[in-house]
Amino acid sequence: MKNLNDYKKGFKRFQKRLILNNYYTSKIKRGKSLYAAMLDWLLLTLAVSLFVYIVSYNLFRSLGISSFLSASSASLCLALLYWSNRRRKNKKIAEINDEIAHKWIVNEISKYDNRDFLLWIKEMLEIYYNTTFHLHAKFIDLIGEIDGEIYAVKCFKCPEDVKITLKDLENFMMEVKELNIKEALIITTSYFSEEVKEKLSSIVLMDFEQLKKVMKEIGQYPTKADIEDQIISDYNFKKDNMKKVLKNRSKERIFKFFMLGIVLYTYSLFVPYKTYYRVIAFIAIGVGTVLAIFNALRYIEGVEGIFKEQR
Repeated sequence: MKNLNDYKKGFKRFQKRLILNNYYTSKIKRGKSLYAAMLDWLLLTLAVSLFVYIVSYNLFRSLGISSFLSASSASLCLALLYWSNRRRKNKKIAEINDEIAHKWIVNEISKYDNRDFLLWIKEMLEIYYNTTFHLHAKFIDLIGEIDGEIYAVKCFKCPEDVKITLKDLENFMMEVKELNIKEALIITTSYFSEEVKEKLSSIVLMDFEQLKKVMKEIGQYPTKADIEDQIISDYNFKKDNMKKVLKNRSKERIFKFFMLGIVLYTYSLFVPYKTYYRVIAFIAIGVGTVLAIFNALRYIEGVEGIFKEQR
């Protein structure tokens, strides 16, 4: 029983790696699936080995030498393809994972209302700076002590394409001045305009990219395992939905064609025009079979299509 469970776990791990490899390959190859990429490798290797075989046979007139050189060139070609692809793929996978993590964080932030967003920022800052921050009224969102200095914090929850300008900071800067606070920290889920960066260079500005770095340092950034689980979860969700659609729309229709064929064939046993009824019966069964094959192909294409999104 233990061995059977080990086999099941091993198969699940293999299936997971296959799904992930197919997903990453489709991203890197702009929609081309893992199987199509492997076929390209195979065809290129066969072309190289065949070329080497023909050239070596013309030179040495020996099947043994030609076969050996051809097999060696095929092995070398596969090794070079694997090595070059692996280096490029690892780099690309890291970039794809960063994109997924980026979207995941944006999606999570979009779920927060203003207060929850402030509490989320407050928690991160307290962990990152190992200090305590307090919620504040009016235009200053948080106040806390960092390295012996009191900091006023302003947080902006906004879309990535909206840049924070000096006008957005006027009220905050006025309140900081009124309270005679010397240090300030401004955080945004987007980015700062060049004017803000130039004129407020003495203030700590934390845009979305720096916010993600903070998340990485305090362990709140999505890990590789989190991202892979998300990919598998999305794959299974889309596959299950596709199965339901195919079942709901086509299963009943296919069943009716098969039943019609069986009924007509049975009926032909008791009527004078047997051939006519049997021909119609075989046509109905044939239509049902074609629909079943068509839906099976749609399912396979749909599974591959999961990996071709966001090409």
